[in-house]
Amino acid sequence: MAVLPLEVLEKELYRLLTPENFKPLVPHWKNYLKS
Repeated sequence: MAVLPLEVLEKELYRLLTPENFKPLVPHWKNYLKS
């Protein structure tokens, strides 16, 4: 699996998921990836 910057992962998540439905999950993913 390629290692990508968090910014790229965030953009991919926003494109793949519906922002209105998944915005609450984005900070959770960021915290999960950082931990």
